[in-house]
Amino acid sequence: MTNRMIVSIGGVDYINWTTVAFRESMDYLAPSFSVTLADIDDPTILNRITPQQKVRLYTTNGNSRSLALTGYIDKRERSRSGNNSSFSISGRAATGDLVDCSATSFNRTFTQVNISRLATEISSPFVRVLQDITELAINSPIYEYSLQNDTTVFEVLNEIASRKGAMFLTDAYGNLVVTQAFRWAHAGANLVDGKNILSLSEKWDVKKLFSEYIVKGQSKNSLGELDSGLSATIKDTSVPRDRPKIITVEGNQNALDLYTVGGWELSTRNARAKQYTVKVQGWYPEGSAKRWQINTTVDLISQTMDIRKSLVVSDVELSQDASGTTTTMVLREPGAYAPAPTVPEGTI
Repeated sequence: MTNRMIVSIGGVDYINWTTVAFRESMDYLAPSFSVTLADIDDPTILNRITPQQKVRLYTTNGNSRSLALTGYIDKRERSRSGNNSSFSISGRAATGDLVDCSATSFNRTFTQVNISRLATEISSPFVRVLQDITELAINSPIYEYSLQNDTTVFEVLNEIASRKGAMFLTDAYGNLVVTQAFRWAHAGANLVDGKNILSLSEKWDVKKLFSEYIVKGQSKNSLGELDSGLSATIKDTSVPRDRPKIITVEGNQNALDLYTVGGWELSTRNARAKQYTVKVQGWYPEGSAKRWQINTTVDLISQTMDIRKSLVVSDVELSQDASGTTTTMVLREPGAYAPAPTVPEGTI
């Protein structure tokens, strides 16, 4: 079964790459790619491919192909050493502009606006925004949000996502998708040590865990002025040492908003403290028409490491070079992407 990466530029498909890499993550908005072609001297091809061009990436599985990315070429590199030459390009999905560019909406302050409308207002100059939210609490109005002059679109999206428990992802067409966690499909196969796992590693890192999260915000007083005296504290009893963390939330808030942010920090940090990295052969699960993808669930089973868990695929890297065709995945606990953090009892 043949896996290949097709890079389509200006209606022309380029296939025979020496090395390819495609990366997507639930933590980074824009999927990225890089491809290299060795020993090519055809100036016609070299001059046809330049930065800023629109690009579509397809993955193949036998005779079928699926769209993986729609975006732009960010960088082109050419080199020669003796008789050897190299040509490479790299780029990102169209949502890469949201990561780089400032939010320049004519409206600078938003009041009683839901997350989908705010995302559309600041993102529509760059990409199309699609909504995939059924939970009404997530799309409930934000009391107030003010854009800062030096804030990128992605920074705004990241902040409002933490307030409402939403997620922002990029689809294969380069659209921004406003969605929520815990709506995952199964990846199509389990990951079993001794069967389809080439390598497996575990990392447990507690540097970003704190004993209490002190969330500070502002609310309007009877005169309509912002009062900075609002705060909420969420304690994590699993951290034995005194390790406080202060988080400041901008805009007009209420107490529930602050507890939600604090609960979000506590739950996601604990869930993200442990992760698993798995490498498998090929880009598609056995017998599946869909490649390995983020925002899906998979059962990880390893008797040698005493692991049997249902986890979320948070990162995927498809790679191909002289050593073979592999997929490397990062797996996390589902709580790492909890949409609506619950404040532990006794902490309010």
